Amino acid sequence: MMIQDIEPKHLYNAYHPDWTARPEDSVLMYEEGEVFCVPGETLCFPTVQSLGLSKGDCRYLFSVEEQRFYLHAPRNTEKLERCSLRTLRENGVLPREMLFAVYTGRHLADWYRDTVFCGRCGQRMTHSQTERAMTCTCGYTAYPRIMPAVIVGVKDGNRLLLTRYRKGYNRNALVAGFTEIGETL
Repeated sequence: MMIQDIEPKHLYNAYHPDWTARPEDSVLMYEEGEVFCVPGETLCFPTVQSLGLSKGDCRYLFSVEEQRFYLHAPRNTEKLERCSLRTLRENGVLPREMLFAVYTGRHLADWYRDTVFCGRCGQRMTHSQTERAMTCTCGYTAYPRIMPAVIVGVKDGNRLLLTRYRKGYNRNALVAGFTEIGETL
């Protein structure tokens, strides 16, 4: 799913460390490839209020329109008895913008989980107070991984440039590639 797939809704992923979770804000929680949901006629996510969370219990992720999403890593499942775990595939019944939120939240949840310790010196990292990053006392800063794909159609009149990517693959394709962190287009 791509960002344009949630149109006319908009994703706002600017980092807001000063935002305090409101009672009605949605909470995303993941466990082994599944997300906690509140079952019912319409599938939804638990709220800050329904889980009885406080300011320090969750981390702001992003907003879809006015709906804010926070990440919470539950230490126990006491407060989650009214929630059910759903695989990411089972969430296909969600509106597109909520499905996009589930996958975007999962990307960030996995990054936070995997960025506890510094890859340079091994010390515990702390969350930056100014940007979405994890910092270490050794000076290293880690940002979420972003690897956008690029595909283009190069035309010359009514002709289209096609490429062959590797030996043994006898099909042609459009010009495509990936931009890694630190590379320019």
